[in-house]
Order: sequence, then C-alpha cells, then structure tokens
Amino acid sequence: MSTLSSFIALLIIAVIALLATDSKVLFSETLAMPGQYYFVDDFGNLGRHKQATLHCKYFTGRKIVNRVYWYSPNKTYGRDSCPALLTD
Repeated sequence: MSTLSSFIALLIIAVIALLATDSKVLFSETLAMPGQYYFVDDFGNLGRHKQATLHCKYFTGRKIVNRVYWYSPNKTYGRDSCPALLTD
C-alpha cells in the first residue's frame, strides 16, 4: 500500500471517528482584541467587548463550527487557548 493510500485511509478513519463520537477537532484559533473589528457569524463583532475573545473553529467530520470564549492569559476569567478537542 502506498503512502498516499495509507494517508487517505487514516483520514477516512479519523472522520468516521469524529462522526461516531460527536467530537470536534480544533481547525483554527484567532484572538480578537477589544476595539478590533472581527466579525463571526452568530456572534457578531467580537471587538465590541471590553475583554479579548478567542474565536475557535472546529471540524466535526461534516462541517466547521464556531465557538467563542473569553480570553485570559492566566486562565482567571477565561481561556488562554482553544481546547484541541471538544466532546460536547
């Protein structure tokens, strides 16, 4: 089996596992600072808040979904990074 075929088979198994477990894997992470215009569907302009926010994009196996969290570098009033895997 070639390397490309092995990679494709592994990718298919990973997508099936995501679908079967209703999990989400982190796709991208963006930090929106107060005053910065950063628009996210269903959440609006994240820069309008007085606290920085994290915009996390997750792949579910079928589509990309958005999650927004308050940002806190020391994890006191929010998160310092997006969770790599969501199982909610």
